[in-house]
Formats: sequence, C-alpha cells, structure tokens
Amino acid sequence: MELPLGLGAAGVAVAVAAIVAVVVLLVVRELRSRGSRPGGARPGAAPAGRLDPRAEIALTHHARERMAQRGVGQRELERVVRMPERAVVDDRQGSIRLERDMGENALRVWVLPPWPSDRVVVKTTAWSYRRTTTIPRRDIGRVVGRGGERIRAIQASSAARVSVLPDGVVRISGDSQAAVDRALALVRAEVAGR
Repeated sequence: MELPLGLGAAGVAVAVAAIVAVVVLLVVRELRSRGSRPGGARPGAAPAGRLDPRAEIALTHHARERMAQRGVGQRELERVVRMPERAVVDDRQGSIRLERDMGENALRVWVLPPWPSDRVVVKTTAWSYRRTTTIPRRDIGRVVGRGGERIRAIQASSAARVSVLPDGVVRISGDSQAAVDRALALVRAEVAGR
C-alpha cells in the first residue's frame, strides 16, 4: 500500500509523534494555567484578593520563634499578611509566601493555604536583605570573572546572591545583613584589584 504525499512509514510515524507532542504540550499548558496548587494559584502567581481586616492571624510556635530571632514585629507581620505587595505559591514549603518591601529590605511571611481566608496561619518569617551599588562598566569582567567563576566564588563565600547588570549596577540580596555586607565588601575588593 502506498501512503499519500509520498511519505513512507517512517515519515508518518514522525508526523504522528510531532502531533502527539504538540497536543501533550497544549494539555500541560492548560492544566498549569488552571492551577492545581495550594490556594488555587499556579506556580509563581499571586492568589487573588486581600485579607479581610477582621480576619484572624494565628502564629505557629515556629513562627513566634523566628519572629523573635529575626526581629520581626507584630505590626510588620500584620502589614505583610493583610497587604502584601507580592504573593507567590511556594510548592516546596507547601505554603504561600507573602512579601512586602520595607525600606531597602523585604519581609517574607509564609502562610498555610488558602489565602486569603477568615483565619490565616503563619508558618514562618524571614527578612530578605538587599543592597544595590554601581561599579564602573570596565570592571564588570573583573567582578564576574571568566565564565562567572569570580561571581560564583563571591556568592559562595558570602552566602548572598549577586547579579551584575550590563550597565554596572550590582544587586546583592541575602537572608542576613552580614551576608549582604560581606558580598558588597568582596565586590568592592574585586573592583579595587585586591
């Protein structure tokens, strides 16, 4: 039997495989857009809405400990939970991470889904410390290093995240002020040639 369009059996198999692959990709894309995640949101998407001002905010024992360790006040926590600037589904933690910028830094609060609701349970809190500086464009290569080796060493040594933009803006963020300060010192040392 001769196949239409002069395709052999191998050609038909390739065409069918391509069609199946496209259908699978479309189905996966649709499922992701519907969101079968905690709080009904897709990964990285903010759950809709704001918290009712009358909603109860409950703290786990762990959250109370972390607030004390990290210097997070009750008013700061309530401000983030009631009026977050960002809300992201955190599948790894099985929670929703709420964030709000507070000066140079950001306060992150993890809550159990669903959010918003009449009762919000706070799992933990953490500050995200940030710093931005600018270096001369001619020194970008020195800070980044061949294949990024220098910037990876700075990140490993400081426990902070560092990115250098093409215009010389350096963004540093970390879970502690000490990590951010260490990374900034290492970047400045590279620029100074030490």
